[in-house]
Amino acid sequence: MPAWQRYNGHFYQPAASALKAAVSNSAHIVIISGGYGLVRAEENICDYERKLRCSDWPNHVIEEALVNEAIRVGAKNVVAFAPRTSQYAKVIKRTRWGSVGPQRALLVTHESHVRVGQSEVLRDLGSAFSCFWNNKLEAFPDNVKVKELM
Repeated sequence: MPAWQRYNGHFYQPAASALKAAVSNSAHIVIISGGYGLVRAEENICDYERKLRCSDWPNHVIEEALVNEAIRVGAKNVVAFAPRTSQYAKVIKRTRWGSVGPQRALLVTHESHVRVGQSEVLRDLGSAFSCFWNNKLEAFPDNVKVKELM
């Protein structure tokens, strides 16, 4: 099953229709994965249960794979969606985007001033992806913020 369909957690539920449209339109979407490291959205993967831990992936291998994928597809802009303090955000933040490849890298995170659950954070980020894909940035959830990484 393609990765964008295999994953069905709190992020993927509100993002499902936008992901389907993005893949159908040949958008270059990659998913950082605890089991695969980096997987293209349309790539078939097996069912697994493994959270991302940066320590499982030595020598910044995921970060290098991200840059190499951006170079491969000729990406001028990279937009990543991840909870602010997650291992996913850590990977995105420590990727050397400026060395080669894209001219702009953005990290979309959840920046709530009140404590909220992980499921709410992921749902908001999934909704933000839908807004981003549908070019409705004004409809971003209130707690979702965009940070320039370079």
